[in-house]
Amino acid sequence: MTHSPFPLAITNQGDNVGRIAVVTTLGPCAGAISAVVVGRLVAYRESKELQRFSLSDACNGALGGLVAITAGCATVSLSLSLSLSLSLSFSLFLSLSRVLIFFF
Repeated sequence: MTHSPFPLAITNQGDNVGRIAVVTTLGPCAGAISAVVVGRLVAYRESKELQRFSLSDACNGALGGLVAITAGCATVSLSLSLSLSLSLSFSLFLSLSRVLIFFF
């Protein structure tokens, strides 16, 4: 028996760590895809012509996806992480982009 300075040793947590890493990666991916698609649809609706994909929309969507999934990444499933990230980044993108356009 070894005497560790850390009394709460974490053992056999590889499957949890792997799932947390996958969920945390899926969050920004789904958020970026959602924001790019919504941004392109909004731009098409406003100008009636196809616009290019926006890198800033993708970065903002990835950030929104991270915000949506980070708190619960240890407890949610993969499918729930995709749906949470898609829905929350979609609503964050629409609401915050409208607020920025209104004030600036």
